Amino acid sequence: MKKAAVLLGLLLVPTGWLAAQVGLEGKIPIVRKEAKIQPTLSFTLSPNQPKFSHNFSVSKPDNVAVAIRWTPSDVQLTASLTGPKLSSPVIASAPRPNQPELMLTFSASPDALSGWELTVTYAERSVRKDVKGEIVIAEGMVPGRKRPMSSAERLTYALQKLDKENPFIPALVHAIERHLQGVTDKSEIDRALEESLRRHPAVTREMLQRFVNDYKQVPEQIRMRITPVQLRNLSVTQKLEISTLAATVQKLSVRERPTPVAQLWLPGKLKAPTNPHISRLEPDSRRSYHAGDTVDIIGERFAQERTKNRVHILIDFYGEKAPLQTLTPTVAASSALRITLPKLNPGQYYLRVESFTKLGDEERETWKQSNVIDFFVEAPPPPKPVITRISPSDQYPGRAIVVNGNNFVPGKVTDLVWEPLDFPAPSGMALGARATVKSTTELSVNLPLLVLPGRYAMRVHIDGVGVSDSYTYTIKAPKYRVIFTKFRCIDETNPEWWGSDEIVTVWVIAADELLWTKQTGEYGDMDDGDEKNYSASDRVVFMPNGNAGTVRAALGIATTLYEWDAGDARAAQQFLGVVGDIANAIASAVGYRWLGQILDAVFDVIGTIVAYFGGDPDNLGRQNLGWTALELLRRTGTSKMFNGTLDFRGSDYHYRVFYEVHRVEE
Repeated sequence: MKKAAVLLGLLLVPTGWLAAQVGLEGKIPIVRKEAKIQPTLSFTLSPNQPKFSHNFSVSKPDNVAVAIRWTPSDVQLTASLTGPKLSSPVIASAPRPNQPELMLTFSASPDALSGWELTVTYAERSVRKDVKGEIVIAEGMVPGRKRPMSSAERLTYALQKLDKENPFIPALVHAIERHLQGVTDKSEIDRALEESLRRHPAVTREMLQRFVNDYKQVPEQIRMRITPVQLRNLSVTQKLEISTLAATVQKLSVRERPTPVAQLWLPGKLKAPTNPHISRLEPDSRRSYHAGDTVDIIGERFAQERTKNRVHILIDFYGEKAPLQTLTPTVAASSALRITLPKLNPGQYYLRVESFTKLGDEERETWKQSNVIDFFVEAPPPPKPVITRISPSDQYPGRAIVVNGNNFVPGKVTDLVWEPLDFPAPSGMALGARATVKSTTELSVNLPLLVLPGRYAMRVHIDGVGVSDSYTYTIKAPKYRVIFTKFRCIDETNPEWWGSDEIVTVWVIAADELLWTKQTGEYGDMDDGDEKNYSASDRVVFMPNGNAGTVRAALGIATTLYEWDAGDARAAQQFLGVVGDIANAIASAVGYRWLGQILDAVFDVIGTIVAYFGGDPDNLGRQNLGWTALELLRRTGTSKMFNGTLDFRGSDYHYRVFYEVHRVEE
């Protein structure tokens, strides 16, 4: 924080007038031994003597801070410092109203220990009253603050804090080196870096070269500790294949198991369906069957061992499908089962298959149920309903559709039912809606709000008549925009009386198969009770480019607040944009099954980059937001938006961040 330097004025004066003025007598922290404090110097100003000058020297090459404080507080002073090898005077920043304190800092080199002159005088527009004040000159370090570190030292310090291997950092450095040397045999990571640099032109070759040079100055034992064995000793001429990087990512452990809500914000893409599915019966289920008939159940994802399949014959019992008999197939394959029908009374029946299978990345076999299909026994079936068209051609959840077809029956209870074709139906999702029968050829249906976007097999079910063949229909994906509107300082980082906080916000966004990072610049002068709006370029976090974006599986946003010390926040912002692009490319290539490991590594990279560019700012904490696509539909509801707050609280600070989530339907 910029106030860190100003705090020297408080921290360096153990007793006396200055402590008495601020009411901290006996509470001033002890200065570290490596900080040498020169004797406190008193000064006075008056209308007849408007300037005070002091010549001094320092004892050794080091960073030096000069703190000035005075009374009364309604007088404004200014201070300047001249000395050897300074091309122009060092001028103290203007004090805040009613805060009578100034600070100057400089570095004394071995051949510039003497010849320094401090001048204090009235500010140009200040009232001119008699002034009493004190000056403290400190050489070296003070409580809680380090001497300014070089960029290589900051990078070393950040990497030293990592507690496990992180393949992203050496992979990033390797790609940057290859880019700087202009290699032509490019890997996927090389191409991702070049595309990202085109999107972030503020990240210059000089910035990249400095980062590589500083990384090489990090002690080798630190670099080797974070570098997986497969990535050690990579030469610039070697391509880093994505398969090699994938192997290192897959071996990473996730540091923290997220809460159930946080788990939902890292799902990657929706998983493929694993339940068995019945497409049709052969011979055609529209004719009437008899006891002893051989019937083939055609579909997919059945167990290949016949004893691992159960075929349930169901009847309609007061609106529910109740089990009547269970059969074991005589023949089984993943796409078909064969049964022999038992003796049944004439009437309408239903079939459901249950299969004991292990598909995709499932760890073990489990029993899974299929959809239901109807058939008739020894009774002429009524004409089945037929869907010929659904309009509009696609629709958002919560809106109306019209179903056209044949053989609809006015006066009969009629439902439009559906099942997803591309993913398993999650718990809580609507799978049907009551239809209004307009005529024998037209139904109207209001789609429920809680339906995920995607392709569905739609069927018309008429009570006592039967079920139509399926009709493939697409539920459109609503778009969302997440806006961080403002933040409020409830309690700034302590001590509070001298200087203010400068806040930088960093976001990591994961939506379905995409991953981004975004960072603000500095929002300065934050004191207790202050509130600031995020700028137009910062406030839209999803999507980071300001547009609304679709969410098919889940959306997660991790928000981190930093109290910035010094350094270039905008440079960090641009560099983090490159990091996010590279992480997204790696996640896409490695596979979203490993997104938890990827994000864990990305958070460490972000901390490293922030420390590198920001002078090791204070991390005020990270808060995660996460919603499934169904939760977003439910929470935005009919108002199409909801809002909330995030609290960042520590022993000596409290910030509150405000956000809004909007559903956008075009």
